[in-house]
Amino acid sequence: MGCDIHASLEVKIGDKWHHFSTVHIRRNYDLFSRMCPIDGRGECHPIADERPFPSDLSMVGKMLMDNEDYHTFSYLDEDELDQLINWCNVEDGNWLIIENLVYCIEDAIWLKESHFIMCYRLIFAFDN
Repeated sequence: MGCDIHASLEVKIGDKWHHFSTVHIRRNYDLFSRMCPIDGRGECHPIADERPFPSDLSMVGKMLMDNEDYHTFSYLDEDELDQLINWCNVEDGNWLIIENLVYCIEDAIWLKESHFIMCYRLIFAFDN
């Protein structure tokens, strides 16, 4: 039995956050520990600490993350996501692990550049 991640990309339209996409990320403890410290697994310095979800979480985000088996809740903002993607581009083999995440972020970047959204973030939690 291992640790998996459950993630959702949210976008901000006006003053409200909305669910944009459920993001599928393959199991990789180095990646997980780069995102947030989890149970001493992985070898990487985390980008973010474990932290509660923002109070303005989308309704779908709240529903997706409401699971008693989930632990180590956190989120990454745009700058932190950029750090994660840069790290994955450097590390051999890690690009494929976050391929779905990168495609979702590319869509969000296009929406932001087109002024449809203000910003985006990734919310996530782990399970055992």
